Amino acid sequence: MTPKPAGHEGFRAVLIGVSSYRDEGFLPLPAAANSLKGLQGVLVDTQLCGWPSGRVTTVLNPADSRRLLASLRRWARDTEDVLLVYYVGHGTIAPDGELCLALTDTDFDDPDITGIEYRHIRSAIIDSPARIKVVILDCCYSGRAIQIMCNSEEVADLTDIRGTYVITSSDHAAHVPPLPQQTRECTSFTGELLDLIRTGIPGGPETLTLNMIYAHLRTRLHKCHLPAPNQRGTDTAAEFVFTRNAALLPYSIERFPRPEPPSLIRRMVRKPALVTAIVATIIASSAFARLELGTPAPSCGSGSISGGTAAKGEVVVGSGAFPESELLGQIYADALKARGVAVTTDFGVTSREVYYPEVCDGQITVVPEYNGALLTTSVNPESKAVSTAQVDAALKAQLPPSLTILDPSPAQDEDSVTVTSATATRYRLASIADLRRVARNLVIGGPSEFQGREQGLVGLRRDYGLVFKSFQPVDDSGNGNVQALTGGQVQVADVFTTDPWIKVDHLVTLADPRGLFTAANIVPLVYKAGVDATVISTLDAISAKLTESSLRNLDTKIMIDNDNVASVASGWVARAGLGS
Repeated sequence: MTPKPAGHEGFRAVLIGVSSYRDEGFLPLPAAANSLKGLQGVLVDTQLCGWPSGRVTTVLNPADSRRLLASLRRWARDTEDVLLVYYVGHGTIAPDGELCLALTDTDFDDPDITGIEYRHIRSAIIDSPARIKVVILDCCYSGRAIQIMCNSEEVADLTDIRGTYVITSSDHAAHVPPLPQQTRECTSFTGELLDLIRTGIPGGPETLTLNMIYAHLRTRLHKCHLPAPNQRGTDTAAEFVFTRNAALLPYSIERFPRPEPPSLIRRMVRKPALVTAIVATIIASSAFARLELGTPAPSCGSGSISGGTAAKGEVVVGSGAFPESELLGQIYADALKARGVAVTTDFGVTSREVYYPEVCDGQITVVPEYNGALLTTSVNPESKAVSTAQVDAALKAQLPPSLTILDPSPAQDEDSVTVTSATATRYRLASIADLRRVARNLVIGGPSEFQGREQGLVGLRRDYGLVFKSFQPVDDSGNGNVQALTGGQVQVADVFTTDPWIKVDHLVTLADPRGLFTAANIVPLVYKAGVDATVISTLDAISAKLTESSLRNLDTKIMIDNDNVASVASGWVARAGLGS
């Protein structure tokens, strides 16, 4: 899949930025103008997004909300393929709780009358015939837009990518650099987004989807101690290819000026009494308990999104952001320390799409992996390998030169398509193929990365012809996927086969007759230059002793019994004879 060629008349981007305000209640925001210019630049860059310049409309400092809305509706109605709407500026909350986007002449005390309530933006987007609709909001409280997504059943073509995708900078207060720096910098959220697009993802695929970009952007912002973004997608919009991967281009793309590091400053008002009232509210609210006004953001580097390369002779053990992966990472770390290896840990590095490039360049030395998922997600999505031996052989042959896998464990933990027993009975579901009859009426949930993976929505649509009513991202750092399933937020969920909640909640794992979910043996993925014979022999010994039944018991201890991960890991290492 490649970006649409320049000149495609079905594209339209409407980029709105507001940097100056007449009401002194809103601070000036010159960084918004830079953000507007920066996003326009990557969209029309033929080496990146490749949008026709005539189909990218920028609106800087609009002052007439009625005129702007009328223009937006006209542009949206004239767009048949891809519609992108971007706003950067001040966001505020109307008396009825509605998100309002401030314009140059917006009255701070009456934003619902003099600004634009987001529901009007939403209405214009819904009316558009575009098959893909992308909304990017960089303002305070933009996360509220996530709650009012448009209907996912607007287009019925099974063969095309379609739907709506919304990404927002913050559920609460957004951040910008200090005012003196803003003449040459972007807003913090858009600045990281642009830098990610212009530098790309090392070790990633040739093109980057919206979902891939979001996963890496979320990690970048977290490591910079910036507000967490949010996203929501319907149908398959998250699979839309947004840009080429700049990391794979033969030369570097010129980057927008991004001095380091950006300080964190709330997009606050100038009125002293109002500032005092807002600060009092913030202190009283647990949601803002850790907000630090004026605290500098630690530098997150220009290209790297990890904590840094390991010191010489030191092994960095990483993990994904879910309990089992962190447990396995802790087991690796404890056993290595017992053998006298210098170890640091970097657990919970979100998804494979984020930590895999970090292992490629040695920022993480070893991470517990699942061989089949690693193969089809990051190495060769077209691989037909199914068995453990086939998958491991493919990995060893096709991994980048800097990486290798060690001995696989007999323990396996596959992704699975799982439903409640009530849903299985109601729709007579025994296998994934049975979902073909009812998928359009069901919401499927999983980690956000599940949308763009071969062993995810991509493969379910290709191998089984499944198109669901919508996709609901759920937090997989605990048992969020199971809670969403049993609570009725979703009717189908991606659940790991060793998850103890399957048994506790009497869930039904659907059979996979077409072998979408391949072997998923736990195997150490290592950066070759960072390991020696001691490290290799220790990790191989762990794999040899880790059985599937023991893994289920360990998962039960940390997920059901709420035992401490560190104590559970050290206990297993001692019982396995791998401790000091």
